[in-house]
Amino acid sequence: MAKMKSLSDQVYEHIIEKIKYGELTEGEKIDEAALIEEIGTSRTPIREALLLLSSDRVLECIPRKGFFVRKHDYQEMENSYAVIACLETFAIRKVMSSLDEYDYARMANLIELMDIAINFMDYPRYVEHQEMFHAYCMDKADNQALTDAVNTIKKQFPRHSYYTAENAKLFTTLKETNKEHQQILEAIKAKDAGKLEQLLMSHWCWNNENQEPKRR
Repeated sequence: MAKMKSLSDQVYEHIIEKIKYGELTEGEKIDEAALIEEIGTSRTPIREALLLLSSDRVLECIPRKGFFVRKHDYQEMENSYAVIACLETFAIRKVMSSLDEYDYARMANLIELMDIAINFMDYPRYVEHQEMFHAYCMDKADNQALTDAVNTIKKQFPRHSYYTAENAKLFTTLKETNKEHQQILEAIKAKDAGKLEQLLMSHWCWNNENQEPKRR
């Protein structure tokens, strides 16, 4: 039986979604009163969620001022994503020899679903399948410490792909990013660990030409 989420968990996820899709921006103060009215709950679960988000470095708590969406500089994000690339490479290398045609088909299907989401300009669905793609081999590695380490880093950057209202620009970029997913899968199928590491580092890390984070 699935465990029911507490009110504070629901508030936590609600705020994450608002940050992920640009409804809350870096440096913006969290309006607790508005959240209470919006979600229809008491102040206690709101406060619990805000404290947890602060602990996870999504928000910043400034004494006597309130909670603010944390600002992350480019170097901090680049360093963090480089660690994710290394950890994902490690996970895939651990399971690469045991992956079979079924696994390849599952990953290929996720790439196809991302393409469909891009074609329909469905950004939330793209994010959903993109996260499943990157988690696939991580889950197969069955290493909770590894999974926790990656999730701890990812939590800090809910707006990891820098969603923008400029749909044409966003989805053109996502098309290119999904080609990288296909290249990663081809390296996995070829059991080419060196190529895989190169692709994942490029995939996760900075686009140095225009100093923007890659859209994964």
